[in-house]
Amino acid sequence: MKRPLILIAAAILLLPSLGLANTVTVRLGFFMPGFKDFEGTGNSLGFIEFDQMSFKKSDFYEGVVGVTYDYFVSRQLSLGISLDTYSKGKAGYYRDWVGYSFEEGDFAFPPDYEGEFSIAHNLNISITPVILSFKLTPLGRRNAIVPYLGAGVGIYFWSVSMRGEIIDFADEWIYEDPDYGDVTIYGIAPVSSHDSNVSFGYQAFAGIMIPVAQRLTIDIGAVYSAARGKFRNRDYGFEGFDDFDLGGFTIAAGINYWF
Repeated sequence: MKRPLILIAAAILLLPSLGLANTVTVRLGFFMPGFKDFEGTGNSLGFIEFDQMSFKKSDFYEGVVGVTYDYFVSRQLSLGISLDTYSKGKAGYYRDWVGYSFEEGDFAFPPDYEGEFSIAHNLNISITPVILSFKLTPLGRRNAIVPYLGAGVGIYFWSVSMRGEIIDFADEWIYEDPDYGDVTIYGIAPVSSHDSNVSFGYQAFAGIMIPVAQRLTIDIGAVYSAARGKFRNRDYGFEGFDDFDLGGFTIAAGINYWF
């Protein structure tokens, strides 16, 4: 969270000096990642993690902090720039495999065995979109309730990391069990992978503003975002993976200060 908060602070200091804001909004939200790649192919990070691990989509729902500057060019139209932060880490284990340790190393056995330990790793995801947008307030901005809608495009700074253990399904062994016969097992390997990149994406949003003072309004809204993260395919441990879904749905509430 430290780096995104520094970016927010920099935006707050920089944009007014450029004369680009006559409304500033600070908000708290709740981001629900879409993870559309959960229904993708076997080369999708989301598909592999949710298919094999104990993770659920809801495990990665998380609160977000955001800020927006708007410059009104008319009573009904404003141009804005926004920045939001999302970061979530979760530990999970393989549902259908258990671990045993031998002299040759650690191995994954099928769930017919009790196992000596769970095979687990942490998955951490960070997404910081910076969006240029337009906002329409069709009833103007001097009403008891000010509805709005808009859309924008921008860049998404993101990173994904994995720490712990993974099953190496390319490392196949045969275990001669006196009860089950020949059992296929797999080597367990340590993993410490990280990848980060910048992607292009877009957002659509809508909400209402409720005046509570001369220069203050309460802002309640929802945002749909869409973006795809392309792994760099370098030596980060995610070689060969399909694009990663960065989009999702956010509900948020905040305070607008009118200049």
